Amino acid sequence: MDPARQKRQEEITKALTFIQSSLAYPEPDGYQDFLTKLVCNLLDEGNAFFRDEDWEQAVRQFSEALNVSSYAEAEEIQIPEVLLESLYVNRAAAHHSKGEYERGVKDCDQALTVCKESRRALFRKALCLKELQKYKEAYNCTTDCLLINRLDQQVNELAQELAVHLKLKNRKPYVASKVG
Repeated sequence: MDPARQKRQEEITKALTFIQSSLAYPEPDGYQDFLTKLVCNLLDEGNAFFRDEDWEQAVRQFSEALNVSSYAEAEEIQIPEVLLESLYVNRAAAHHSKGEYERGVKDCDQALTVCKESRRALFRKALCLKELQKYKEAYNCTTDCLLINRLDQQVNELAQELAVHLKLKNRKPYVASKVG
């Protein structure tokens, strides 16, 4: 294992041990940064497991990070929304890889609660819905995603594939003509 990853795992273990104790944090103003760093480390570790195709461990790391985020919220400490969105979307990706599509949809819905225009959550949700053969819902997710960013090639391809399943007629996009 590479030294950076080993160091990160040691930091995670130490931080989790600390927050599971009743000890006061030595610098009260630094506790938010401490918890945010722990959540970031868990996200990074989950991503490393995901790259290694160890979906179960990836889900565990992302779930632990979300649990720490809930703990932080109970302590009136806010973890950045962008971090929460990434945790839900990445856990959804791991669920998708494990064939747990319903769980993937639920995590995408959670990500969309945090960030309603999350392209990543909409795309991942569409992939999970497609696997569940909920083509209309999946297609709606791709159209919502394309309204946010119409140039996303991956989403365009998925939308076309879903349109075929739904037997929708393809049409040419409107292109404004130049006046003058």
